[in-house]
Amino acid sequence: MIRSTITIGADRWPHHGRRRGPAGATVAAIETTTGSGAAYQTDADGNYLISNLPDGSYRVFAFSNDGFGPAYYNGRSDLGSADVVQITGGAREPE
Repeated sequence: MIRSTITIGADRWPHHGRRRGPAGATVAAIETTTGSGAAYQTDADGNYLISNLPDGSYRVFAFSNDGFGPAYYNGRSDLGSADVVQITGGAREPE
């Protein structure tokens, strides 16, 4: 499971400590070895929960049809450089 909140800075990229949103954005977690993954939509406050992920290393990104993103975990410039989120025992909450 990966649970967190998208927050947006003035430049419309996620940054911790900024305003929440956007609602209805798609957040995807892609396993780095197999390329498999899952995607879910954010709630009204930009929160998301990607559940039922097998243990592995994942890269996370978000986008929406209203012009947000793509944005990559921890503000990286592309999916290949996004920080890896390690799932062990079924859960991880990015900081």
